[in-house]
Amino acid sequence: MRLLTNTLTPPLLSCLVVSLFCVGSARAENLLDAYQAAFDSNPQLAQAKHQLEANKELRPLANSAYLPHVNAGADAGRNRSYISPLIAGGSPTQGVFPTDAYSVTLSQAIFNGQALAAMGQADDLIRASEQQYLSAQQVLVRQVTVAYFGILQAQSQLTVANEAEKLLRNIKEQAEENLRVGTGDIISVNEAKARWQSALADQINARNRLSISYSQLQRVTHQPDIKSVADLKEFTPLGPSPDDMEQWVNQALANQPLIHQAEEQVKAAQAQEEINRRARWPVVTLNGVGAHIRGQTFPDLTTNQAGAILSLSIPLIDGGQISAQVGQAHSLERAQEDQLNNVKDQVTLDTRQAFLDLKNSVASYEAARATLESAKLSLEGTRAGFGIGTRSMIDLLTTATDYIQAESTYFNARYQQILSRIELKFAVGILNDQDITAINQLLSEKHS
Repeated sequence: MRLLTNTLTPPLLSCLVVSLFCVGSARAENLLDAYQAAFDSNPQLAQAKHQLEANKELRPLANSAYLPHVNAGADAGRNRSYISPLIAGGSPTQGVFPTDAYSVTLSQAIFNGQALAAMGQADDLIRASEQQYLSAQQVLVRQVTVAYFGILQAQSQLTVANEAEKLLRNIKEQAEENLRVGTGDIISVNEAKARWQSALADQINARNRLSISYSQLQRVTHQPDIKSVADLKEFTPLGPSPDDMEQWVNQALANQPLIHQAEEQVKAAQAQEEINRRARWPVVTLNGVGAHIRGQTFPDLTTNQAGAILSLSIPLIDGGQISAQVGQAHSLERAQEDQLNNVKDQVTLDTRQAFLDLKNSVASYEAARATLESAKLSLEGTRAGFGIGTRSMIDLLTTATDYIQAESTYFNARYQQILSRIELKFAVGILNDQDITAINQLLSEKHS
């Protein structure tokens, strides 16, 4: 198992690789098909992507506070005026006169401490969203793999249940025949019948689990017509490499996107505290205006003016508002730091658990395979002994049940070995679509 970086390439980026597996878009018959379908339609991934796109607009929004703001205005109308004569004996001026006005105003920030801090906060929030999107991609890889192998596990359990029903039915019929000819007993018949009926119930349960498993994959991929999936070929079980738990933990602390997201959220909270603190700082703004006015004071009197003002504003008394906002932001920053520590603790725990689970999955797989071989030999030996009268019907039922259980355990261990590899990489934060490709190569052409 390789240690990978925490970068996810777009799924199926290489057409040479993809074309080997993408037969059609209507059915997810292997893991790559399922992942491609899920990547294109998953609402959680789309939500994280759109959130990232929205947060990327925070940077131009923050920059806008330091860019010129220019506004234009205009109005036109008619005024009815009566103006007394300005000199004795003169005639008054009266009538309806046209009036209009045009203006352009400019506002340019010269110094604004809060706006400067907001620019840095925007970058923090964008980086947090990028890590959230990366995490959502890794969650999707895990979801698809778990759902896909859930079908394989359920299908294997249905196969075991069908074999168990057939095996126990044959034993029941043999017990009934022995009772009929006088070489058996009613206790053996009842025991055989009870185990066969239990096998019938297991069949129904296995069919239901398989149906639910298909529904789970269909939900993840949004493909309602998935009817079969490629099964797993023979493979060599692999444990964690390197076989060093602390190295995997260090990898997780360095690569897990959930940790990076929490770190950026701490930085954003620190920036918010600084923004609130800078509310006490002076704000310097350059304001300019140019205007043309005609007919508003006297008919046909035109006024053209232009001017610039450098303004300074400093809050003197705010009723404690700024202090309260700073205190609130500081507490929220501490809360984000606590969240970061909690995420680190959880990632460490998850990585240790996944590391041990992967190591255990190798031993469990080997043990389950050996147990199955032993149970098969034991069943064959008991059958032979029953045929010559050295073993009882109860012995045969017991060894048959042991064989069925061993087969069920083997299939679970087989698929869990692959899932344990995924779980460790997911815990560390290095799971990506290359792992989907690698696992897909372990699948056969035969569909379940």
